[in-house]
Parts: sequence; structure tokens; C-alpha cells
Amino acid sequence: MVKWFKEVLKISPETLKANLNIYPQQNEQEIKQFWSELTGIPLENFGKSYIKPLSKGYKKNNLYYGTIKIRVLKGTNLRYRVFG
Repeated sequence: MVKWFKEVLKISPETLKANLNIYPQQNEQEIKQFWSELTGIPLENFGKSYIKPLSKGYKKNNLYYGTIKIRVLKGTNLRYRVFG
């Protein structure tokens, strides 16, 4: 998705903001570093991470690097360009 932002929409990674969904046993800084290197989004552009509380229910696959949500800062004009 970030590649699409860069190549098709000509958006720099500095204009993207990211948030993570992780589990309590995971190292937040290590995971932020991983996603920053993978996406090119600066660490300063990462917001507060959501840490999913542990439950007593059966756990399925824990994603080691969690999941990432990416949004474009001040993206109103971009939205108009994409949706016509």
C-alpha cells in the first residue's frame, strides 16, 4: 500500500501517519522500528499503539509484528483525486 502511495499518488512517506495494534508481550519499539524500515515512514510519524489486552479465550495466530494502520496527513485533496 505504501508503494502505491509513493509511485501512483506521488506521496512521500513523511506525510503518512501510522498506528500499531500489538499484544502486551511484544516489544513496541522493536515493532515500530520494523514497520518504519519496511514502509519508510519516520518513527516520529508513529502514533500511540493499541495494545490488545490478553484474554482467557483461545488465542489464534499472534502476528509477531502486529498490524499497522496507515493514514495520509491532510489528505482531503488526495481523497478528491482518488474518488474523482
